[in-house]
Amino acid sequence: MSDAFIDALHARLTTAGAASADRRAPDGHHTVAIARWWEEFVDVLGQKVGAWNERQAPRPPIHFTKQADGAVHLWHRSAEAAFSRDGHAVRVVTTLGTDPERRAVLTVRLGPEGNVLAMADGYELHTPAAAAEHVLTPVLMETFARP
Repeated sequence: MSDAFIDALHARLTTAGAASADRRAPDGHHTVAIARWWEEFVDVLGQKVGAWNERQAPRPPIHFTKQADGAVHLWHRSAEAAFSRDGHAVRVVTTLGTDPERRAVLTVRLGPEGNVLAMADGYELHTPAAAAEHVLTPVLMETFARP
């Protein structure tokens, strides 16, 4: 059964709760959720790189290394990308060919339903897979589209 007043009040409280949750210091649940999101993000990056390497064989592969601190390093003879988590941000540093180093940041936050969302370039990325694809696509395009 639905009631317009109850539905509108629930929506208003949910929105207000999400806004105030963004202003509060992260609690244990928030920290755990973002840590899980990061782990899945790294796993998806590894899977995507593996799939790319299979398709590109026997050409030189993209190397994927997960470091002790959880950061990820991807490199190829003409490109390099480093991904690291810094609290509520995922820092991405890329070097493509002779171009200057580029830096980008994904902002990670807890959504109103308790799900983790990443914001990048004005896009709201709802899953770690979507975030991994978003950051990996330009690296692959720039690296392999060059003559």
